[in-house]
Amino acid sequence: MTLPTRNDVMATRGLCANQHPGNQYFTQLVRDRLDEYINTNRRARRPIIEAIVSRVQATGGRFLRYVGNGDWLEITNKDAVSKTSHYFRDEARRLRTSCFSNWPNWKVDQLCSTLRATSTMKDLDIKFFGRTNFEKLIRALMENQSLEKLTMNLTRCQDSPTAEAMVSTLCLAISSHPELASVTILVPESLGEVSTTAIIDLIRGSSTLQELRVVDSTSLSTAVAPATTPQHNRDYASELMQVLGENRHLKILAIPRNIAGGLIRFSDFMNFIWNHPRIESASLLGMDEKETAEADLKEVTAFSHRIVPLVWEIDSKMANRCQESVCQLLEAHPEILIKPARTTPFCNTLPPRLQLLADFHRGGRYLLQQPDLLLSVWPHNVMIAERVVNPDVIFEFLKQGPFFAGRMGVEVQGSEPPSPQNKKEFDNSRKRKSDEMVNADLADAMD
Repeated sequence: MTLPTRNDVMATRGLCANQHPGNQYFTQLVRDRLDEYINTNRRARRPIIEAIVSRVQATGGRFLRYVGNGDWLEITNKDAVSKTSHYFRDEARRLRTSCFSNWPNWKVDQLCSTLRATSTMKDLDIKFFGRTNFEKLIRALMENQSLEKLTMNLTRCQDSPTAEAMVSTLCLAISSHPELASVTILVPESLGEVSTTAIIDLIRGSSTLQELRVVDSTSLSTAVAPATTPQHNRDYASELMQVLGENRHLKILAIPRNIAGGLIRFSDFMNFIWNHPRIESASLLGMDEKETAEADLKEVTAFSHRIVPLVWEIDSKMANRCQESVCQLLEAHPEILIKPARTTPFCNTLPPRLQLLADFHRGGRYLLQQPDLLLSVWPHNVMIAERVVNPDVIFEFLKQGPFFAGRMGVEVQGSEPPSPQNKKEFDNSRKRKSDEMVNADLADAMD
């Protein structure tokens, strides 16, 4: 009869297996390499899995399967690899958990217990919950120490006061969380006084928050939402901007224009972003009247260049209604890269002209204009750009003049930039240069 030793891994489920020393050691080995496993291509994961099996076997451990009558049987090396692979996948699933409003109470209780006890759950997506289950989750969140990303979707909540109270309770619970870096809150209507105050306190109190997205359904509608008359003397919009300016941790920010009845001007928002030392990506959801929006865009166009490049997640309504003004802004500021706001369900693509400018900037236009950039990096940079964006975009650089062509190492006769007629020659020339560089790199590697 074969019995498990303390170094063996019991290839079964249950409390007995979980508490076995060999299984605990095996679990720790898997969790130590879990990030590497997740970030590795599927075809390259097998060496990681086999390394875990080898580590267990190096300690004298075996992978055992229960066959009945108190007897255990050692499984083959192939089955041990398969068992380890399954365990990696189970652990990876635990990093992201979604919970839904139709869950029974016992399942919510199970999730709450996991939140309190686990150190591996990193991402939690909460759909609208009833009040009782929501309070259970909040208490569990306050005890959690591992969560890094949280999404709260309340768009199905029909009662605005309830949604306001839930946002307030959530922000209070997570403001002192030791690891939480990303928070997304989706609400059914414009933010009221209670939820706005809670979000302001969250920004002020959290020392780990790097990404904040607050989206209300009214900012995603196709109609322009009118400003409401606030029933208070407190200027929440200005207070929110002030607190954001004091925060030195945020890198990604998306907020609605309508804040507790007050409106944030786009030009004021971009002026704040311009002067913030850390923010890398920003979005203001909910467009002004077209005339007001275009006036704000012209004001931003006149700004000096931003030292740090910025990703602007553009509201789809602004992209379509103010296309000409947005194009002028982008032409004046190559340090800005635009893309559709990911929270906007109505438009996943940009209008053609804006898309060309977006590709233009992604292809390296901002870098092209840096006078202190080493010219030696450009052949490699162009090769990468040709893989990522439309090759026509690279050709567009050359149409701007010999200066850009010279920086990319392309010979231009006289002062005339290449014309569209010789684009085929240009493409062939770039391909030859790329092949020469690859061959040179291979020769260097062999030496």
